[in-house]
Amino acid sequence: MKSPAASFDEIRALAVESPAAGFIWQPQKEHPRIVLYAATHGIALDRPGGSVQDMTELVEDIVAGRGSLHELVEQADADLRLYDLALDRPTRDSRTAPAVDEADACRAAAYGMMAVEPGVDIFVVSAIGPGAELAAQAMAESNGDPLELLAAKGGPDIAAILGVILASRLAGIPLILDGAAAYAAAGIAAGLNPDALAHCRAATGDGAALKPILADSADSPLSGIRALMIL
Repeated sequence: MKSPAASFDEIRALAVESPAAGFIWQPQKEHPRIVLYAATHGIALDRPGGSVQDMTELVEDIVAGRGSLHELVEQADADLRLYDLALDRPTRDSRTAPAVDEADACRAAAYGMMAVEPGVDIFVVSAIGPGAELAAQAMAESNGDPLELLAAKGGPDIAAILGVILASRLAGIPLILDGAAAYAAAGIAAGLNPDALAHCRAATGDGAALKPILADSADSPLSGIRALMIL
């Protein structure tokens, strides 16, 4: 079956399908899910924690249950999905070339859509690693068509989160966006259709609807899980 996000034109068409009617924020927590994406970014390869080895070790630590993340997931009574987006194949350095091409961005977005499964009643979504934050910052500092900007400055993790945003909007499932990469993806979704974020909330703040959040890179997946716990 053809992917619903095989091209940028198809992503645009999918975004337009987002319901125009307002979304009533009344989240349930019977089956919450935390979704994390991990990608290696060329712009961060020379930064602490940004190399292929560093990102691989980070993912391995999470898979092995090391660190405070799993404790919070258990306290929130949520399940955790961690998606490794080809860590051994970094994006290009967006300072000298487009980070990814259209086909790669679309594949990642389609992959993100697959995380929105029946039976989950609220999602928290984020990306891990320094490359995600650097890519989000590069996007915030640039202008242009939202999807072209995603390819030029973003990466597969941001594209995957875009997929989660669009698919969860169509499914009517509340979504907590956490961290700079998630906010960058939100900016893309809003650029395609202002109604695409009606079901989203930021992981920090007073729970107001998402607004201009592209430059905020202070959050982490842990703040998103804490936000889920106090709903």
